Amino acid sequence: MLRLTTPNVTEGNVSHIPLFMLSLGQLISWGTLYYAITFLAEPIRHETSWSLGLIFWAYSAGLLLAAVTAPSVGRFLHRHGGRIVMSAGSLLAAIALVMVAFSNSFILFQIGWLFAGIAMSMTLYEAAFSTLQEMFSTNFRRGVGVITIVGGFASTLYWPLTHWLAYELGWRTTLLIYAGMHLLICFPMHLSLGYKPMAAAAHTKEEALPTTNKRQIVLLAMAFALAAFVTAAISSHASLVMSDKQVPDWLAIAALALIGPMQVAGRIAELSVAHRISSTRTGMIALAALAASLLLVQLMGFYYWLALGFAIVYGASNGVMTIVRGTILNELFDRKSYALMLGMLSAPALFARALGPVLTAWVIGASDMNAAIWMLTLLIVLAGTVYWYATRSGSDQ
Repeated sequence: MLRLTTPNVTEGNVSHIPLFMLSLGQLISWGTLYYAITFLAEPIRHETSWSLGLIFWAYSAGLLLAAVTAPSVGRFLHRHGGRIVMSAGSLLAAIALVMVAFSNSFILFQIGWLFAGIAMSMTLYEAAFSTLQEMFSTNFRRGVGVITIVGGFASTLYWPLTHWLAYELGWRTTLLIYAGMHLLICFPMHLSLGYKPMAAAAHTKEEALPTTNKRQIVLLAMAFALAAFVTAAISSHASLVMSDKQVPDWLAIAALALIGPMQVAGRIAELSVAHRISSTRTGMIALAALAASLLLVQLMGFYYWLALGFAIVYGASNGVMTIVRGTILNELFDRKSYALMLGMLSAPALFARALGPVLTAWVIGASDMNAAIWMLTLLIVLAGTVYWYATRSGSDQ
């Protein structure tokens, strides 16, 4: 039943209005806070003479701070709900982008990205999933699928938009426009969600979680962190992988361009079978597919057309893993502690996402690309093993 008069949702019924708001918020937040730096870094370097390494360090420090603050944000979501956290995050995102836009010193530039990192932990998928969980019951998994499908278009939309705006108006004006999006679109949308969290009165603390649940969450956090390390490393070094395997440039470009759409395609496919396959099983399939994609990388040196197969399998499985991370807690544990547990789950993955590209680059420099690929393959196999053990422990209870 569709309710147009209020964003509140009773048990089992879903309003499309908050789902639309959260989806649009994810599109804007991912595009402006996470992806825009790809096409802003060079104009920033050209104007300020800061090195690209220094610029990306400021951005990476923001990602690391997002990881540090994730558990605290999860606890705040658990106690006060997504309306307060996400609307405050949108305000902080606007302030952060304004600070970066007006920065004439690297210190202010760095502080701006640190604020942006905190805003990421308050506005990106984990916060949106928690907010969605307050409103959804039986349709929660489908809601996560819709949000990630829309969010998956962030790079497709914001990469060319950022490139065009930076070229026409400059990087500072581009960031001010993006700050305006958070202030004028995301903030009022998130503020209007107006749903009272189920756990607000409970104020459950992390220590109140059953010991068995804590053990499972730690194992799941390890599995998702390993997977995040691998996918971040692959995404950042994909072009180098293609070059190392001597894939023709035209085919490498086609394969790399295919990864983003395949992430969305994987999420659409997951949405279509969600009523038949559990999140637990879907996660195991996705991890196995990630391992298979790395084996395809090794075979690229012999059959370069397998680059397309790699892009399809890797993109789809990586896209599905985002949904699994958001839905598996709801499937295995008491949903009243969802936000609290998601904060515990996401922090290691955020750390791993920041460290994966750096440590993999070190392995490539110390040895070669083949060594790095085999390392990543072993890590994703380990992730699958830990994931299987964690979910099996849950089924035995």
